[in-house]
Order: sequence, then structure tokens, then C-alpha cells
Amino acid sequence: MKHSLENISEESCNGCGACYQKCPKKCIRMVENDRGFLIPQIGGGCVSCGLCVAVCPEKKKSYSQNKVIEVWAATDIKKENLIESTSGGVFALLAGQILSQNGVVFGCTWNEDFHIKHIKVTQKDALISIQKSKYIQSNTADTFKEVQDLLKNNVPVLYSGTGCQIAGLKSYLGKGFDSLYTVEVACHGVPAPGLFIRYIDWLEKKI
Repeated sequence: MKHSLENISEESCNGCGACYQKCPKKCIRMVENDRGFLIPQIGGGCVSCGLCVAVCPEKKKSYSQNKVIEVWAATDIKKENLIESTSGGVFALLAGQILSQNGVVFGCTWNEDFHIKHIKVTQKDALISIQKSKYIQSNTADTFKEVQDLLKNNVPVLYSGTGCQIAGLKSYLGKGFDSLYTVEVACHGVPAPGLFIRYIDWLEKKI
């Protein structure tokens, strides 16, 4: 299977899930390794079409570089909004603008098991679920496909994630869309989700 990601190393994979979402045969699963990081696992049915390799951000030799026109620093002026955010609250402002245009916002949220995954939000009162930093790897699930379907119908989309996840999304889409807006969080590498879960277990036993 030289045209598949069968031999990609765990150190090279950032877990963005682009390969899983692009596979036409649905033979790729994102599974947790011993540290809790998501990595692709290829099962039966692979036809070596090469689509997973083509969309893998780590396999690409080059990326298009956007020219930085201006750099702004900003913060929400309402203190009650800052309380619901980790830093300046700008993401919520941008997301609110997209929702006011009948758009859709994607970001990550906690589930009941303290794992995080990407979800879509269509109502402003639901934004709180994807606000604040999470500091561990999020499962993008099938959100890239959802984004693509929305963009094809000219629906404005705001997608928030790490730089690796945004690279995976753009690689999955294969072309630019005027109605797509992305927010990359400043990231120096996500901690192991497995370590976080073990830490929670330790705290519960300590209490």
C-alpha cells in the first residue's frame, strides 16, 4: 500500500483527521495510541487511491504563504464577555459576526468524559460551549466534510483550531473559499490527552 499512509510514523502525524475524512472507502479510523494521541489506522478495503497521502499536511512539500497585510491587537470591551473567554474574547466576537450572517461556527468542546472534539454551532447562545482554551488535542471527527458541504452552498463558515488542524482542513478542501474564515490558536504542540486523563484520575483518587 505505497499510496496510503500505512507507514506514517506517530511522530510525524499531527492527528488532524484529514486522511480519515477524505478516504472514499471509509477504511481509515482515528484511534488513540498509548499516549492518547489520535493516529490513523488503515483497515481492510484500501484500494491505494492515494487520497489520504494527498491531503496529509505532513506529507506536503510546500504550502501557499499568505502575505500579512496588517497585524492588530484586540480585546472585547465588555467584562462579562471576557469572563467567558480565556484571553481577549476576540473569537466570540468573530463567531458572533458569522452567526449574524446565518453562518456556522466550528470549535472544540468538552464531553462528559473530559475528551474534546470539534462541533458546529449555529446559535449565539451555544457559543459558550466552544469558548476558552482546552490545551489538549481535539478530535475533528467529520467536521471537514461538514465545512465543505456548507461552503458549497455559500454558507459563511468560521473554523477554529490549531495550526495543524487548519492546515488539515485547507488541504482537505483543496481550494480556497471566500466564505471560509479560520482562526488558528497559538500552539507550541498539544500535550498528550492520555496524560490529562490520568491526571484527572489521580485528582479523583486524591480527593
